[in-house]
Amino acid sequence: MRNMSWKEVWRPWFPDVVFVFYALQGFYMSGLTVYTSVYVADVFNLPPDTISLVYALLMSPTYLKMGIIWISDKFPIGRYGRRRPYMAISAILFAISFGVLSSISTYGVLWIGMIIISLFCWVMADGSLDGLTIDVTPPDKMGLMQGVAWGGRALGAALGGITTAFISGLFGWGNTVLIIGAMATLMSLSGVLIKEPKITKERLPNLAKLKAVAKKREIWLGIIYLFISWTVGALGVIFGPFLLDYLKIDTVQMGWCVSLMNLGTFLGCIIMGKFSDIIGTRKANYIANMLAVGGVFLFSFGFLQSITWLFAFAIILGVLTGPQNVAQLRLMMELSPPEIGATMFSIFASISNFSAGIGLMLISFITPLTDSFVAILLALIPLTVVCNLILPFMKLYEPIKAKQSENANNMVKY
Repeated sequence: MRNMSWKEVWRPWFPDVVFVFYALQGFYMSGLTVYTSVYVADVFNLPPDTISLVYALLMSPTYLKMGIIWISDKFPIGRYGRRRPYMAISAILFAISFGVLSSISTYGVLWIGMIIISLFCWVMADGSLDGLTIDVTPPDKMGLMQGVAWGGRALGAALGGITTAFISGLFGWGNTVLIIGAMATLMSLSGVLIKEPKITKERLPNLAKLKAVAKKREIWLGIIYLFISWTVGALGVIFGPFLLDYLKIDTVQMGWCVSLMNLGTFLGCIIMGKFSDIIGTRKANYIANMLAVGGVFLFSFGFLQSITWLFAFAIILGVLTGPQNVAQLRLMMELSPPEIGATMFSIFASISNFSAGIGLMLISFITPLTDSFVAILLALIPLTVVCNLILPFMKLYEPIKAKQSENANNMVKY
């Protein structure tokens, strides 16, 4: 049974904090991506094989994500809790690493080290906030929380890439790096504003609780569901290359299309977040999966190459695929026991990311057999439909049943 720790601390303004956190994260991550891309290729002039090796090394904190985040579940820091202290530590390390990066103009171990530290901080801050939102969010607000989180990140990403490229031309990369670092630092500090429930022995993980989680049918059904359904995540990954390689547009137009897609994602996520709280987790996933199928079909019209259509195409694609992310994230949040909330949520996220990779491989395999648009339809639509067959076998949040349960509890208290 899920504990009720959220009743101690929940405040209606917590979603506002989460929105700010993820909007800053979207800006920081897209800005860092632009910065590293420019530096490895244009400033350091590294050859392609070296760039691949460097990126593999830079991403090392993400390979260790579950181990890093387990610290947040297992080891509270005194009376300060097990979430907020790690976000505060991340803020301090963010400020130091980006301060050093702003003064580096030559490739070397120091530059690599500072990027790795910044990504380590991102993993720690992001995972800690995931765990904290699981600790403090009531069931009827989980959709709202994930809607503002994913929507905020999309909005931040839409602004971050373009803004970073613009301000770097005006003020230089040294000052731009400081701005990116300030966004990352503020991101971590904003999460500290959410109050944690009191830490008790019962709310910390142990071997018995881990075994109990491993025996739950919903956990394994959730893993299978996410593994199948998140293949549509491949659309976001191939969107840029699709525009460049198949539609032959220039990089400036591609940048605008990616930003507009993120704007559409923001709109779709905000709407689905609140809507999922009203209709329940299962229905939200049914609807979101069908909208995602619409996003897959949309690629069939990619041959209409007028710039007006491309911009509309980008926004509509975001609106159609964004809700699926929110519905799935709500399910992930619901299935993550608070005792190991951060770790379990990261496991679900890793499975989802792997699923998107499977989607990319399926498209790559089918493409030589047919044209590119049909390949996407053949690869992703069947899986997006089949995953719906798993949902009826899972016990998920339903508003009517939740209200009945609450009324029964009130009667017992009376």
